[in-house]
Amino acid sequence: MRDIEQLSKSITDRTETTAADFVQIGLQVRYRRIPTRWEIVPTSTSKGGKLRVLPLHKQPGALLGFVLDKGPLNEVLLVPTVEPGTAADKTLDPYRLRTEFLRLHVNDRDATLAFLNAVGLWGIRPNYSTSQKLPSFPVPELNPVDAVADFRHITGGAVPISPGQLERTQKEWRARIELLKRPQELHKQFSVPPGGSYEDQFGFALNSEWYNTVPLHMEWHGKTVQGVIQPVSVIEMLNVTLHLDLLRKMEPQVCQRHDCRTRFTGRRRKYCSDYCAQLESVRAHRGRKNATNKDRKAW
Repeated sequence: MRDIEQLSKSITDRTETTAADFVQIGLQVRYRRIPTRWEIVPTSTSKGGKLRVLPLHKQPGALLGFVLDKGPLNEVLLVPTVEPGTAADKTLDPYRLRTEFLRLHVNDRDATLAFLNAVGLWGIRPNYSTSQKLPSFPVPELNPVDAVADFRHITGGAVPISPGQLERTQKEWRARIELLKRPQELHKQFSVPPGGSYEDQFGFALNSEWYNTVPLHMEWHGKTVQGVIQPVSVIEMLNVTLHLDLLRKMEPQVCQRHDCRTRFTGRRRKYCSDYCAQLESVRAHRGRKNATNKDRKAW
């Protein structure tokens, strides 16, 4: 009996780490798009056709990754549908997707729908079933997801989003990218808090589930192995790219196109995208051409 107690203590009473606790491997990120159809649904209820706005702590959406407020950008909800048995069909650049999201003009309905249809899922509510009703909410239930993407089997509820929440998310992530100038502040957000009440730890765990949890897979090539992270939603993509920025000690840049000024990382260039670089090149060429024409002497 004493031997069992000593063995149990030797296993559980670990106060220091050893070399066996750390393994260095290569890491690759692949954004895998789940084909998704997005449609516009009015946020009306049966009571007079007006949206009933709930306090934030009472909104079911707060636990689903979206909330609704008053205002013109919240008069509709963008609702995703994924056909059963869907498989990922494209691998996309997560940094390019993030830049496109931060450049998106949410007031442009067609551009917003085109972006969402191009990237697939916005977010996934795991362990969700259609038997879970959402009282006092514009949609009675979330559309289910049952899809595969290489290493992942994705199940749960497809999270809808309002244009207003898209705009708020843009502001939030612009601020987060700006915090890369002060990485210690971001480090604190992702460090396990010492002790605290159950409510504090629950809040931290819930926040981490949404902002700091993506599956890591081991991909073997003969005798070598690399870690693979496969984000399949915009929320996962935003989280993964931020952590990669922290690992690489990246500093935020600002697009030098005067009518863009999007914050970005992932490419050490003057412009946030090839589109902005090409547009500025065309503008410069036209400027030189116009200057040359002005210098010509007419008869």
